[in-house]
Amino acid sequence: MSWGHPSTTGYPTIDYFLTSEAMEPPDGADHYTERLVRLPNLSIYYEPAIVDPAPIERPEFGLRPDACMFWCGQSISKYLPRHDEVFPLIAKEAPHNQFLLIDFGALGRTSSERFQRRLQRAFAAHGLDSSKHCAFCGRLNSARFSALLHFSDVYLDSIGWSGVNTTLEGLQHDLPIITIAAPLMRGRHTLGILREMGV
Repeated sequence: MSWGHPSTTGYPTIDYFLTSEAMEPPDGADHYTERLVRLPNLSIYYEPAIVDPAPIERPEFGLRPDACMFWCGQSISKYLPRHDEVFPLIAKEAPHNQFLLIDFGALGRTSSERFQRRLQRAFAAHGLDSSKHCAFCGRLNSARFSALLHFSDVYLDSIGWSGVNTTLEGLQHDLPIITIAAPLMRGRHTLGILREMGV
């Protein structure tokens, strides 16, 4: 097993879990039924894709040209209800911001709708309108995705299950990254990447 789905399997038939030394907490072995094998650094080789951004602007994504745009590019399953309040708390401190999140469309319509309702409740609890702060985009081709990253201002990592590809793609566009390290390896991917960069 390795960290594509970074949790123990719990199966007695799986003997080893290949992990990243930079991402694993000191007590990491306590969280696995498998024997932990800590590979050096990130434990992967990554070669960035070079893609020219498409000629698009923020309004095509429902974003204001003057907003501070937080890219929140994780799967909806990584955003747990107990962390919903983070968005309106940031919005209260930075009222001219907007969060751009992923809408999984027909493939995940029910999940997307539930997530949007959760955000509406979280913002309303702070006297804010989520529609003024949250925008959603569907699947994008490589050129449009590159453009989105290019005009983002900040990459806001998900709490509890961190990004890897999203983080590495954001770094290609020099995005500053905000992350919170969690106790388990799955919530420490971005932490490990930043540590390898000396940040």
